[in-house]
Amino acid sequence: MSNDNSGRGGGLFVAGGLLFVMAVVLAIGAQYYLGRGSDPASGPANPPGGATAAPAVAAPVTAFVGGEKMSFLKDPRVVTILKDRYGITVEAAKAGSLEMVQTAMPGKDVLWPSTAAAVDLFAAHGGTWVAKENLFSSPLVVDSFDTVAAGLQTAGMVSERGGTRYLDMGRLVAAMEAGKTWKDLGMTSTTRVKVFCTDPVKSSSGLMFAGLLVNVLNHNEPPDEAAVESLLPSLKAYFARLGNMDASSADLFAKFLSMGAGAYPLVVAYENQLVEFVDANPQYRDDIKAHVVVLYPEPTIWSEHPMLALTANGKRLLDALQEDAELKKLGTEAHGFRSTLSGVTGTFAAIDATVPMPSEAVTARILGALSAP
Repeated sequence: MSNDNSGRGGGLFVAGGLLFVMAVVLAIGAQYYLGRGSDPASGPANPPGGATAAPAVAAPVTAFVGGEKMSFLKDPRVVTILKDRYGITVEAAKAGSLEMVQTAMPGKDVLWPSTAAAVDLFAAHGGTWVAKENLFSSPLVVDSFDTVAAGLQTAGMVSERGGTRYLDMGRLVAAMEAGKTWKDLGMTSTTRVKVFCTDPVKSSSGLMFAGLLVNVLNHNEPPDEAAVESLLPSLKAYFARLGNMDASSADLFAKFLSMGAGAYPLVVAYENQLVEFVDANPQYRDDIKAHVVVLYPEPTIWSEHPMLALTANGKRLLDALQEDAELKKLGTEAHGFRSTLSGVTGTFAAIDATVPMPSEAVTARILGALSAP
């Protein structure tokens, strides 16, 4: 792939070496973020009601977790509340949402994917659970850079309302289907217009984007089993053009920030990812605000984040996240998730145009087609 910048004005964060610094920050993300635990402001929190005696810590809750939620579970404030109030420690391993529900998981207490489709797939493979709750929700967004968004706005594909920029998916998909290059849209790169995403066979954000693409190709309606057949060749051809894809939305997001507009002019992401990056790295707030742009596709698809408690030990974690007001507030304010539970509000962009994921049968057909050689 060409390293030419897709927007006007060259690379994004090259000036002052910030691009390199951001790459380093991302490479050491967990260690850097966990280091905040020494900050007195993030120290032990007393349980509600003023009790000071912490419960005994039981066996760790082991979990497979979508990458976009790992920072939440590693947040020192979350770690402290879970341990001091509920006697819970979490041993979480990052896994793609679809990958985790099809993987042998001896001893796992929790699965926390990023789409209801993963739950359906888990059940179809004979999986069972003790309890299930949709704790968070996120609209699918497209992250970009100021130069790229400006070019798309000039090309009539991006509009702005109330300070939020919206991406016309119909026009964008038509341009991609026609083989348009960024240069055709008035920018500098001669590479074809595309939106990068995770592997739809392994990751929910990639599968959701595949569902969004077939919906747009089907006049913004979920296709039935007959209609999807004629759309699958276009879908397969599109994902083939993306080449090797990441299995985790967190990994793709890190590459987007570290490699810039020349490599990743448009990437599929969850709304929360940029919010929590800035929360963890406030020194980059001004640069992010100036140069990174969140585009809200019209239409878009909502991502649920259902937690499956596979054991009674896992249900302890689910219950704590469901019931603790401070944990829900941290999920919203520090990590950018929209809560599906009552009592938590936040300032988020208006979502006016959405489509549902295709049916379970159609989604299975999409997965089958994209898995085939």
